[in-house]
Amino acid sequence: MTTIGMRIRALRQEAGWTQAELGAPEFSKAYISQIESGRITPSLATLSVIASKLGTSLERLLPQEDQGHREQDLERLWRAAERLQEHGEHATAVDLVEQAARLSAASQDPKLRGEGHLRYAMALWESGHAPQALDECEEAIEAFGGAGDSQYLGRAYNLAGLIYRDLGEWAAARRYFLRALRLFPRRVVWHSRVLLNLSILLARVGSFKEAAEYSRRAIELTHSYGDGEQEAKSRIALSYTLIETGDPRRALQELDTADRLLRAAGKESLVRLCRHNRVIAAHRLGLEGADEDLRAWLAEVEAAGDRLVATALYEDLCRQSLREGRFREAADYAARGIAHAQAEHARQNEATLQALQAEALLRDGDVPAGTVAFIQARDLHVLLRRGSALEPFIRTISALPAAKEDFLRTLLETPLRDDNGG
Repeated sequence: MTTIGMRIRALRQEAGWTQAELGAPEFSKAYISQIESGRITPSLATLSVIASKLGTSLERLLPQEDQGHREQDLERLWRAAERLQEHGEHATAVDLVEQAARLSAASQDPKLRGEGHLRYAMALWESGHAPQALDECEEAIEAFGGAGDSQYLGRAYNLAGLIYRDLGEWAAARRYFLRALRLFPRRVVWHSRVLLNLSILLARVGSFKEAAEYSRRAIELTHSYGDGEQEAKSRIALSYTLIETGDPRRALQELDTADRLLRAAGKESLVRLCRHNRVIAAHRLGLEGADEDLRAWLAEVEAAGDRLVATALYEDLCRQSLREGRFREAADYAARGIAHAQAEHARQNEATLQALQAEALLRDGDVPAGTVAFIQARDLHVLLRRGSALEPFIRTISALPAAKEDFLRTLLETPLRDDNGG
């Protein structure tokens, strides 16, 4: 710590500060003096504050020869960040993980460097900063590759897949998930987690048959591990594909099993997701009371501010209204779902609902509004690289005699707009 104190003194003097000026307002002059003389050992949090004041980094105050306990220091920072996350202090937690990443970046151990980048990437992703998270994830991949650590490299690939999935980069997400899958042996629990992530990705892009296959493989593995929570998640994912492929009755059977597993594991928070799929499956089956259950569930999730779940429910109501010929009602449901999707920046959900709204308006005879809605849907789908998902909507709309000519002409004459409106 004497060397650290000497470095602080040198940087303070270089900046032309007194000990009192450096300490104010957090620390006293005597406290700074004790640090500089090596009589006390400051915490990493204290050093971080001092480093910030001196315009330097934490790792510069911890030169290589003084970092024999670097790994323990990092573990303390990571644990502190986890506690902050649990208490909702997300921004402060990200700051701590960023400090840890900077500290680990100075290490000669590539695995330690990689873990610093990976944890920071995770924190950034969870706080909604996907592009920055992707940069950190690539740094982690490079470090783990250099360390020859296939297990950590697999985790980095998996996180990259999750980030690309959220960004709507479906092909890249699939590529990284498959890379991760090859690195994890079947006996490793991460293998089943990646299978589940692949299943969710494929369901989002409409590849339901392949998604179901990955879900079934994940169920088989998690059942053999005795991991009830992960098995339940896999059964919930399978239930979604069964609903979308026209087998909601089988979906309800999977959800019953998932519900029992989650309650046995004490995971009541995930029981809500089970209920969500159960409500939609019952609604698709037309079971008695299903309409009332769906609307009651919708009111509950809206009151709780659960916008993503509300978005899915409005999409289901919209599709039902379209099937039953209530086109104006369908357009209204789509508009409500779009508002929720926009608030959550869930652009793929927004794109789907825009296309459904366009279909509903055009079927209702409102060609100008329907065309505008479809152009917005088109631009979003192309931006998300999901242009092929529009094909069934185009076929349906083009078959409408009243809409065909004006709709197609306006569509062809309106150029694509990028994310900035250009």
